[in-house]
Amino acid sequence: MKTRKPTFEELFPVAHQQDLLKKQSEHFTNQTISKMSISGGYENMPTNFMEVHGEPPVVMYPNSPTKLVSNYFKNNWKPLLTMLVVGGILAYALFQTNNNKKSKKKTE
Repeated sequence: MKTRKPTFEELFPVAHQQDLLKKQSEHFTNQTISKMSISGGYENMPTNFMEVHGEPPVVMYPNSPTKLVSNYFKNNWKPLLTMLVVGGILAYALFQTNNNKKSKKKTE
């Protein structure tokens, strides 16, 4: 009896789904930002994680935009939080220097 070799999706269904969702999230968010439209995010959406030649791609149901964006934030929260903190510190420093310059001009 001959058996076929199981695919990656069959051996590791949860890992495959998570990796595919991460890849789709990054694609959707990048395309939405670059094209400035939600419909542009769905163009050329990846439907399989690993390209296997000779086998048809695994067609996945498209995810909602909120799930894709929230997954993008979940995967990239550390650099986004760092940029938010650094941006807040820079904005605070700029406002304080501007206020100091204005107060010096008033006292002169």
